[in-house]
Amino acid sequence: MKTKIGILILSVFLLLSGCSRKESQTSFPLVTEITVHYENGPIHGQLHYSEDDKMQLILTYLRLLNPYGQPPEDPETTDGTLFQITLTHADGGVTTYQQKADRYLKSGEEPWLCIPSQKAVELSLLLGYLEDDATATSLNIVSQFQPG
Repeated sequence: MKTKIGILILSVFLLLSGCSRKESQTSFPLVTEITVHYENGPIHGQLHYSEDDKMQLILTYLRLLNPYGQPPEDPETTDGTLFQITLTHADGGVTTYQQKADRYLKSGEEPWLCIPSQKAVELSLLLGYLEDDATATSLNIVSQFQPG
């Protein structure tokens, strides 16, 4: 009898934990491409990522930001670098994040929120480290035709 109760409790536990896994998977839909458009005064650029390893680093960054509270000033009028990060999902959906002046984050049409400066600077460092997939592909093709 105790064995049957133990199996029943274990089954319920596994069933409930299975449900929560499905729920968390739908919280983060599959991303197939990330485009980052950045502006820093007169400097503008765009980066594209479709390699899983690179996209996972950017997605992990976004998930660990922990934005908080409304900013004391209007981020739209604040000077500083603007990053617009666009996630393209496998189902055709798009999610857009904006990070401004190493202090603010906005998701879609949501209001701006504050973020820790040190965390915001990490995006610049991360993007400086990650090579754009289009550039990497072009360099690989060119290097194949150079005499070695």
